Amino acid sequence: MSSGDTGKPKLSWAQVAQKKGDTGAAAGQASAPPPAPAPKAVPVPAPKPPAVAVSGGVVSCANIQARGYPLGFKDKAEFDQAMGELKSALEQEGVKFSAIGVRGSSVTVNSNNPKKKGSYFDKRGKGKSDIDVFFVTTDRLKSAPSKKGIFYDKDMAEQYPAISAWNQKWSAKLKPARKVAVAGFRPFAAMKPSAADSIVSSGAL
Repeated sequence: MSSGDTGKPKLSWAQVAQKKGDTGAAAGQASAPPPAPAPKAVPVPAPKPPAVAVSGGVVSCANIQARGYPLGFKDKAEFDQAMGELKSALEQEGVKFSAIGVRGSSVTVNSNNPKKKGSYFDKRGKGKSDIDVFFVTTDRLKSAPSKKGIFYDKDMAEQYPAISAWNQKWSAKLKPARKVAVAGFRPFAAMKPSAADSIVSSGAL
C-alpha cells in the first residue's frame, strides 16, 4: 500500500458481487410479508335428534330408537319425565322390575300385531293410537298373569292406584291426548318386549 492511500483496502470484483448479494438478501428478508394468522376454530353445533313424521306409514327417521323417544312424545325430556314418574309409581306400589319402557307402533311405526296387518301409528287420525308402556317383573303381584305371562293394563290399573293415576295423567298430558297404559310381563312371556320393538328407559331386557 502506498503512502497516499488513506481509504479502506480495495475489494475484488468477486467480493463486491458477494457483498451486493448479501445486502439484497437482507433487504428481501426485511420486506417479506408476515405469516398469515392461523384460522380460528369454528364451533360445531351439537347434532339434533332426527325429526320423525308419519304419513301413510312412511317415517322420515328410519329408526325411532336412534332418537331415543317414541312417537306421541314431543321430545326426549318429556319421555324421560314420564318414565321417571312411572318408576316412582311402581316403587310406591312395591313392584320390583328389571326393565321399563315403551313398545309397539310408537317405536316401530308399523304394527307388528298380526291382527293389525297394514296398520301404523295414528293411521286413523292424530291421537288414535295408544302408547304401550311396559315393565318386566318376577314379583308376585296382586293380579295373576295370563297363561302367556302378561299382566294386562286393565288389571294393573284396577289393583294399583299409583299406576292408574299415572295412566290417567299421561293420557291427558300428551298432545294430542291419547291412551297411555302400563302392562307387565314375565321375563319368559312369549309376547314380552324385545330390543327390536322397544325403547327401554330403565334396566335391560
